[in-house]
Parts: sequence; structure tokens; C-alpha cells
Amino acid sequence: MRATYASDPRPEMLFEFIRDTLAGAQIHAQLGITYAEIGDIAGLNYSARSLVACTRAAVSTLADLNALRKVGAQTVGSPAEDQVREGGR
Repeated sequence: MRATYASDPRPEMLFEFIRDTLAGAQIHAQLGITYAEIGDIAGLNYSARSLVACTRAAVSTLADLNALRKVGAQTVGSPAEDQVREGGR
């Protein structure tokens, strides 16, 4: 079972969550385009709201990642700083 970033706030988990939510946003954006092209207002409403929800989740988690980076930067050479600098790998 995969850990959620809330229970495991390592940088790589945050990067993974952001990647996944942005991928979801991309899907909802593409669906929104399709719904707009075919004039489906219900589908357009759903996809637009879902796009916003995914984007908000990604931005919120990015704020957490930035906060973690600041904490790690206060301790020079800390594992958290190294992981953030390396892109969470």
C-alpha cells in the first residue's frame, strides 16, 4: 500500500502527489475542451470544477514542499534539503 504524503511528508512523496494531481488536471482540461466543443454544459461544469480542484491540491502541496525546503535550508546539508535539490529522488 502506498503512503500518502500527509502520513509521509518526504519530498519525493510531495513531488509524486503534485505530478499525479497535475496529470489529473491535464485530463480534466482536455475533457473540458471536448465538452465545450460539443456543447455539453454539464460535462463542462464538472470538468472545470475538477480541474480547479486538482490545481488547488497541486498548489497547496507545492506550498508544503516549499516550506519543507525552507526548513531543510536552515540546516545546511540536511537530508530534506538534499532531496528537494535533487528533485525528490
